[in-house]
Amino acid sequence: MILLSDCLVGHADTEIGRHGGIVPLRLPAWADRQHGRADLRWAARNPAGVRLRMRTAARTVTITLHTTVVDDGRAAVPRMVVFDGGPGRVHDIPRPSALRTRPDGAGGVQVVGIDPGDPYDLVINRDGAEGLLEVLLPHNCQIELLDLAADGPVAPAGPERGPVWAHYGSSISHGSGAEQPHQPWPVQVARRNGWDLRNLSFSGNATLDPFAGRVAGGMPADLVTAKVGINVVNADCMRAPMFRTAVHGFVDSVRERLPQTPIVLFSAVSCPMQEDTPGPVRHTGGRFVPARRDVEGERDALTLSMSRRIVEDVVRARQSADPHLFHVDGRALLGPDDTGTLFDGLHPDQTGTDLIAARFVDALPPGVRAALQPNTSADR
Repeated sequence: MILLSDCLVGHADTEIGRHGGIVPLRLPAWADRQHGRADLRWAARNPAGVRLRMRTAARTVTITLHTTVVDDGRAAVPRMVVFDGGPGRVHDIPRPSALRTRPDGAGGVQVVGIDPGDPYDLVINRDGAEGLLEVLLPHNCQIELLDLAADGPVAPAGPERGPVWAHYGSSISHGSGAEQPHQPWPVQVARRNGWDLRNLSFSGNATLDPFAGRVAGGMPADLVTAKVGINVVNADCMRAPMFRTAVHGFVDSVRERLPQTPIVLFSAVSCPMQEDTPGPVRHTGGRFVPARRDVEGERDALTLSMSRRIVEDVVRARQSADPHLFHVDGRALLGPDDTGTLFDGLHPDQTGTDLIAARFVDALPPGVRAALQPNTSADR
């Protein structure tokens, strides 16, 4: 009997959910125990970039699942996209469970209850031809996979045959502004090039936690990329000297596990409100704005422009001993002329997200780009 877990690709771990099903995790359980942040715990259970891949000649495949969203007033609709030899078909998931939250008085939120939803049967009707069936899971909710049924044999397809790409990033890479799971820019890049994506991007995070480099380095990656700086500044969680050592620490952790794999560090994309203004930021009137600061002696308070210089300095200091380490200015992906796409002052809309996806491969260093081409995937 084929289990749903056998068909999962792109996740780091799984756990058993409230209904006895499988919850995909994008951080392994050991890393999940090393932080106490509810937002990161939630983001790691949003299966952004995680997919089900199977081969079958069945005419009907039914996947039973349960989704949970956060009731934050925006009514995000969980969606899946099914690829079955043609253009993707989008499926809305009705009646998810909803977590009710309230501010916790310390800048975060706490869960105060849950409004239970219903299981959903995703019924996929096919023409009966044997082929690859791929389901992209929602990027903006938690999903619990309950059952798989089909009127014909189903076999796990395994990951794409192209390079394994581990990417560490923030909400811009997680896909906070996207409505469908194939729209975040890392997913677009991976699908366009036949890469096996492991998306380690977490909304509100990417703050260079010590476990991040160990998780990225623990994957069988042919390429590791990291887009760092924006949330370190936004959260005001590090001064410049600590940020420098944290970037070094991330590279060290990856290198200990992947001594020859190319690592490309991208600094932050353009974001006018934080270019020369330290964090933190606050959300008001539908936009993010810098908070007022009242700190004596602002020495080493980190701004985006400072963070870019530090990332570049770290790479330059290490490159003579590490020829497989590279730096790319994040403004090559989304620059000053593109900041009109920042719909809330911080996050790009879909137009901006598509720009990043279109520019990413060309922004890679030529040697890295050449090593990843041509497309070696034969299952699209």
